[in-house]
Amino acid sequence: MRVCLSVPASSARMVDKAMDLDIDMVMFDLEDAVAADAKAGARTELCATLADRRPKAGVSAVRMNAWTSPWSVLDIEALAALPDNALDVLVLPKTESIEQVSELERVVLEFGMTHVKFDLQIESPASLVRVEALASSASRVAALVFGPADFSAAMGMPQLTGGALGGALLLDPLVYAKSRIAVAAKAESRLAIDGPFLDLGDTDGLARSAAIAAQLGFDGKWAIHPSQIETIVAAFTPSAALVDRARALLHAYEAATSAGTGAVRFEGEMIDDASRKMALSVLARSRR
Repeated sequence: MRVCLSVPASSARMVDKAMDLDIDMVMFDLEDAVAADAKAGARTELCATLADRRPKAGVSAVRMNAWTSPWSVLDIEALAALPDNALDVLVLPKTESIEQVSELERVVLEFGMTHVKFDLQIESPASLVRVEALASSASRVAALVFGPADFSAAMGMPQLTGGALGGALLLDPLVYAKSRIAVAAKAESRLAIDGPFLDLGDTDGLARSAAIAAQLGFDGKWAIHPSQIETIVAAFTPSAALVDRARALLHAYEAATSAGTGAVRFEGEMIDDASRKMALSVLARSRR
């Protein structure tokens, strides 16, 4: 799940283009990307499109409106009428509590959507301090998704670009939040997905943001424009050199253990069973 393209459901042109993109995941947005007076029309048009054709992306997702909004149940009711193969994931924005997830699951089941998974967006201090509980709140939770813009606003951070880096800090100012989300996700065998980088003109910043997320253990990142896809995919795909080194490390370690040694020197460093696990993790990501 290296890249998830977020597409405003209110833009018929963007929705149509996204349907044919061969990417990991496409997410049609009924929430922040759609104005309040356009939500009903966007919902109707999106459902008509999804009823007629399945996106080419590996995973088809829709970001519904926040649970406390007047549109959330209306979104579910409309999406429930789609064929089962039209929708794989519901993204719940502004997830704040286990109770919201439980209520979402109850309503989804009432409408017969037994196959749909949940991606929960972590977008506030309240959701971050409950992130471990949210990760385990329902068996159908597939991923935790960081929402940098809403989180930055709730924290009072002095920035205007969602996902922005730098400022007075050398590191990503959101690194603590991202680290906690990644750990909570992996503890429950969920995916960890980083939120979008909103500055479309800063390709270097996007690459750095995606690289930081990958280093923290995230599985992928949202894109807000097709031009960002290639950069994000590259950041979450192990390089050929890294894969070759992982294979060589495993070969060296296996040779050492066959000789009765638990640790061995490899390319100037000592490797042991923990090194073996890291190498296997790199190869597993490469195969995916």
